[in-house]
Amino acid sequence: MRVGYFAQNYGVVSNPHSMNIDQLMHHTGHNTGNLAFWHAANLLFDADEQVLVNWGSTADQLKDKIDLLIIPAANFLNHTSNLEAQAKLIEALDVPIIMMGIGAQSETHTEFTPLTDGTKRFLKVVSERTPFIGVRGDYSADLCRHYGINNVEVLGCPSILINPSKTLGETIEQRMSLPVERLLVHACCLKAPLLKTEATLFNALQQYSSRYIVQRPPELIKSILGLELNEDDMAYLEKFRGHVAGHLEMSEFLAVLRDKGESYMSVPEWLSRMRGFSHAIGTRIHGTLLPISVGVPSVCIYQDTRTDELSDTLKIPRISYKMFNKYGLNLLGKSRDSVDFNRVFDSIEFSGEKFDLRRRAIAKKYTELFKLASLKSSRHLGSIAE
Repeated sequence: MRVGYFAQNYGVVSNPHSMNIDQLMHHTGHNTGNLAFWHAANLLFDADEQVLVNWGSTADQLKDKIDLLIIPAANFLNHTSNLEAQAKLIEALDVPIIMMGIGAQSETHTEFTPLTDGTKRFLKVVSERTPFIGVRGDYSADLCRHYGINNVEVLGCPSILINPSKTLGETIEQRMSLPVERLLVHACCLKAPLLKTEATLFNALQQYSSRYIVQRPPELIKSILGLELNEDDMAYLEKFRGHVAGHLEMSEFLAVLRDKGESYMSVPEWLSRMRGFSHAIGTRIHGTLLPISVGVPSVCIYQDTRTDELSDTLKIPRISYKMFNKYGLNLLGKSRDSVDFNRVFDSIEFSGEKFDLRRRAIAKKYTELFKLASLKSSRHLGSIAE
């Protein structure tokens, strides 16, 4: 079986130290969280030969070189995406497709995201070449059906299968109630409803020996990496500071970022660094899933259909941003209120048993999908599905 793998890499950016910020963002799909599911999906199958297929690949480059195309997807289904070129590539290759984790991005569950004609065509040509499409959650499944794509299965994101342990949920549940000693904060999502949430999270960096994990935007990553900041970067950072840390001078804000901030270009390194923390919390879904993968209790603060449906599908610890905001008052002025994160974690209902059962069900469904596509499941996947 010769497999084409639709990703920039397998979860590791090669030689990131030699790249400028534009190159780094290109190789991470403009969000380092993408590395997580590129890494995860690649753990689940065995192939005789494998070739990376990226957004610029052409049918001429791949024709007669692959027997199957695997697409580890994310929030492809949004109003700005136009996947016409990818639809044409799939039609030209005309090989079986396996697509994992595709999702829709919308602010509410009450209406379906409008898709471009190119993206609707992409969904159609994929659906014609796969037993079923793995979608992130019920909202994404309903959206696909709304556009006439019915062979869908809710499978969350393959990132939930990074750790092969069958009792991962049990481990997390046991650690949830332990005192918060070292806290990971995965944040930097400046949507209007989240400004108070993000301010509370930034303020937490002065508590619990915290670290600030940044997946994007590039301006913050540049600051963390110590890269030279231009005028536009400084303008963005000033805006960000005003939203989350108005009580700090710019020099103080940058000092906190450089002291507490981290940004990873390698999933193995990311996972290794997570192991030293007691708890994690934030607004980034893959920032939640990676600490979970090493047994660290990690809470997703959900705020849109994407984070809501995926955290619900995977049965991970979760809290709405509205509920979280009750733990922290307005932090944008001189007065700052510390949050007792022990109370936050104690307030969240989490069942390790339900989590483990869901992971096993997802793993079994992937083995079924791979079998239908004549693709061999990996031992890693089998250890979870058994």
